[in-house]
Amino acid sequence: KLDYWSQQELSPSLYEALPAFESRDEVRVLVFGDSGKPDTFKSVAGWMSRACRQRCDFALMLGDNFYLRGPSESAPEEFNTHFKDPLTQGGEGLRSIPYWSVLGNHGYVSLWGRPSSEPAVQLAYTNTQAPSDTPLWLMPSHQYSIPKLPPWLTMVGFDSFFASDRRSFNGSDADYEELQSRYISDLLETVKTNQGWRVVFGHHPRLTLGDHAEGNYLRELPALLESALPLIYFSGHDHDQQ
Repeated sequence: KLDYWSQQELSPSLYEALPAFESRDEVRVLVFGDSGKPDTFKSVAGWMSRACRQRCDFALMLGDNFYLRGPSESAPEEFNTHFKDPLTQGGEGLRSIPYWSVLGNHGYVSLWGRPSSEPAVQLAYTNTQAPSDTPLWLMPSHQYSIPKLPPWLTMVGFDSFFASDRRSFNGSDADYEELQSRYISDLLETVKTNQGWRVVFGHHPRLTLGDHAEGNYLRELPALLESALPLIYFSGHDHDQQ
């Protein structure tokens, strides 16, 4: 069972299939979030394809990858309807790149009385794929570093819902607070270990002026931002641009 510190490895065949960027002096990344409605995702994917017309090396998916709930063990077909199909219809440039993904709140919590989501299904799906499967979904664990990047760049994906919301954890308040603190500290140490540019990507913003302005601050991240510069933090959740 995957927990918040599971370091599930990519299968050797998937790892070997990943593009290598160690010698690059430029990396071009497509970043998007809250894509989980198939109809609108198909429309947006057309514009994403235009953005990648010259080249996108890989993509970062910022969570809420499925609405209104995530895929379950009994209904895994949503990986096709909500992820692969929209990107395949978007164009060749979107089919051939890897998609590094993180969980959002709808990876845990559903709307309007639907059963709760099963976040472990999104994590486990990664190694069920063959290297020839496209587009390639990559979510090896709740927190991970993207491999094969140049030495001047570190990119870390993390589970911002666990880092900010009590509903992500089945246990006591005291246990959650202790684990949450450890999780954020581990994130900080992972990011600070490497030199050069650091990129962190998660679902929730550190601070927002949008519809989720109340109760969705990642209160521990200011310390990360101050002590791990130069750093970029990509997030979604609020369905707007700020």
